Amino acid sequence: MRAWGYRIAAAIAVAACVAALLISCSKSGGPKEKADAEAETERTATPVSVVTAVRGPIRDAVRVTGAVQALREVAVAAEGSGRITAVYADVGDRVARGALLARFDTDLLSAQARQADAGVDAARARLKQARDTVSLTSSTTGISVEQAEKQVDAARSQLDKAQTGASTTETSVNNRIAQAQLAVRSAETQLAEVRRGARDQQKKQVEAQVELAQAAYDFAKSQYEVKKRLYTQGAASGTEFGQALAEFQQARSGLEQARQQLSLTNEGPTPEQLRLAELQVDQANEQLRLAEAQRDQITLAREDVNLARTQVRLAEDQLAMARAGRGEVTVRESDIDAARAGVRQAQASSDLARTTLTKHRVYSPATGL
Repeated sequence: MRAWGYRIAAAIAVAACVAALLISCSKSGGPKEKADAEAETERTATPVSVVTAVRGPIRDAVRVTGAVQALREVAVAAEGSGRITAVYADVGDRVARGALLARFDTDLLSAQARQADAGVDAARARLKQARDTVSLTSSTTGISVEQAEKQVDAARSQLDKAQTGASTTETSVNNRIAQAQLAVRSAETQLAEVRRGARDQQKKQVEAQVELAQAAYDFAKSQYEVKKRLYTQGAASGTEFGQALAEFQQARSGLEQARQQLSLTNEGPTPEQLRLAELQVDQANEQLRLAEAQRDQITLAREDVNLARTQVRLAEDQLAMARAGRGEVTVRESDIDAARAGVRQAQASSDLARTTLTKHRVYSPATGL
């Protein structure tokens, strides 16, 4: 029993020593583990900043690649045709409805508009003259036979001038119209030839030109090689060698041009050539339209002749009354009516010229890009 008591006491003592040793190791390793844990926490921590929340817009932009397609497309075109002299907007510019986009060459149209305005002024002057004549001839003239005869001579002279001017104007306008019609036919023929392409006869002519250019090139090349060899040997001058070189280069250029012409002839017209021929037809038709618009000048000149005839008739009536001792002249109201019609016609020509001038400007039909 005593031996067992010693064993139990020894076991308790050993257990106490082991416990003390564990407690000592635990106390000695605690700070190191704590430091390692704090260091690990610092390494894995995410830095943050604290700000105050405020109300405001959030900006966000997204970059994408693609094609921009308009919601609505509006075609832009001019009612007239001709050469564009100014462009006031480019592709991508923002324009407002009614903004001027382009302007055509309107020098001739502006001159015709001014001429039409002058025709209006002349017609109004003729109307005023007819009314003044009514006012003057409604009372006793009191002129002598000699004065009446002078007035008749002056009126007849004015009639001759008016008839000559009308004939000249009619001839000039008709000639311009005929020339414009000829230009239209020529442009249309040229367009038809461009669309049809070169004929067999034209192709043979171009092929013959290529053969001639090839022969000239071969001859110039042989002469150049001979002069070059002689020049190297000192048997030819620098001038002779330079001339042979220039002739060779010229022959080579001529051969290249002939070959290009043959290639164009075989391939047919290019889109640019076709568009140019169509543009020439449009321009010729525009010139014809402008020439035909000048027919109003013939009408105005004929009205001048009619008015001059009226003045002659009035002067002859005054002469007859002067000879008869009377001072009464009957003026026909038809003369005033004719003058009024002339004013209306001249005003219509002026309005047409202004409208045509406006059509040669391109305006934006809508607001947008």
